[in-house]
Amino acid sequence: MVALNKDESRAFATNIRSDSISVLDLQNQSRVKNIATFSMPEAIGYRASAHEIWYGANKEGRLVVINPDSEQEIAQWQGFGFPYRVLFNHDESVAMVPDFQNHYIRFFDANNKKELGTLALEEGAGPQGITLHPKHDIAFLSLNLKNKIVAIDIHTREVIAEFPTGTNPDGVIFISR
Repeated sequence: MVALNKDESRAFATNIRSDSISVLDLQNQSRVKNIATFSMPEAIGYRASAHEIWYGANKEGRLVVINPDSEQEIAQWQGFGFPYRVLFNHDESVAMVPDFQNHYIRFFDANNKKELGTLALEEGAGPQGITLHPKHDIAFLSLNLKNKIVAIDIHTREVIAEFPTGTNPDGVIFISR
């Protein structure tokens, strides 16, 4: 997975097999450095308002927040089966992390680094891809094992709509017309 900083001059790429995050200079097309991580990093999000990287480490079932410059750990949560993706709402005050193995999505106060709650999805849902509505704090989450996408009100942490898909939806994007 890849995340971009605010001015799109840097990219942060998780390296799932080498347990690291590469910091890339997009102007010079070069790698600045690799940051050591917990095992099997995959999910990644860049929080521009605080210059933070949020990543999921699959093997240990952790969500970790770091400063990409100092590499200092800022916060960490455990208990995930498979922290599949990281998504922030529009003002970056809420982080959402779907857990493919535990069939829920966890919500975090990104400013205060506190867990807000969990939205349990239907049994065997297999949540995977997640994206944000371009104008509203509504997340669209694919339920891979249920062949549908659900719309979630981020502030109430409730499913507000469901959309049937083909077999095993994964990646999700939202395009306004």
